[in-house]
Amino acid sequence: MDFAKTAILTGGILSFGVAAGHSLFYRLFGWKSEFEKISILNRKILYTIHVFLTIFFLIFASISILFAEELSTGKGLAGSICFGYALLWFIRLIWQIGYFRLSEIPYNRNLLVLHYFLIFLFAILSLCYLAPLVQDR
Repeated sequence: MDFAKTAILTGGILSFGVAAGHSLFYRLFGWKSEFEKISILNRKILYTIHVFLTIFFLIFASISILFAEELSTGKGLAGSICFGYALLWFIRLIWQIGYFRLSEIPYNRNLLVLHYFLIFLFAILSLCYLAPLVQDR
């Protein structure tokens, strides 16, 4: 198995992990009580965005695993899909670093660990989907 295909499969597995993590947000971040503080419309909008983002991760994880061979070529539509997903994770990486500034969040060891774990995860995901585009070039 070549490096690009392994990278895509790894990205697919990690994407399943991201989806699984997102499915825990409601409980982990106390959204039931937090959402009671905002209007019903905003609550429904935020929850809907979150649910469909989780579904997107599941779909993309499935595509990555089922079509790893095609995506690993990095050519045509497969290359565009890989570039788009690599770009998404790279932007998410930058967002994690710039938007979730630790100096603005009360110190919590678990949040600190999560912050650095997410930076690592988003960097790896970006590289996984970039691999087919740089292999053999």
